[in-house]
Amino acid sequence: MIFKGLAAYIVNSKQTKTRAFHLTMTYFWIQIVHLGIQNTPSIPQDSESSPNESLNEFARFLLVNPHVADGNLWSDFYSKDVMMSMEAKARMVLPDKKPLPNVVTRDAITTSGA
Repeated sequence: MIFKGLAAYIVNSKQTKTRAFHLTMTYFWIQIVHLGIQNTPSIPQDSESSPNESLNEFARFLLVNPHVADGNLWSDFYSKDVMMSMEAKARMVLPDKKPLPNVVTRDAITTSGA
């Protein structure tokens, strides 16, 4: 659903006329953001919520995960040749420098150690 939505946005938006959907890049950023969400500790909810609560949560997310704001983070995992290949644009290609962080493995280790 995320991939289809982003692909449709890129095709239909006036802001993305020079861009094309890139499956590997999209997967990479979804993985990084998901890992960041999993690593961001939750704050106990109080009865009074602020109108800026969403903004505060996003700011906290970025404080805990500043690497998410690095637009070149993908280059820690992929060479430019691999990431910019037609194959990587059309389908998911695994990194050639180092493996992607793995939420499933991390969660399994956390659960089994509890």
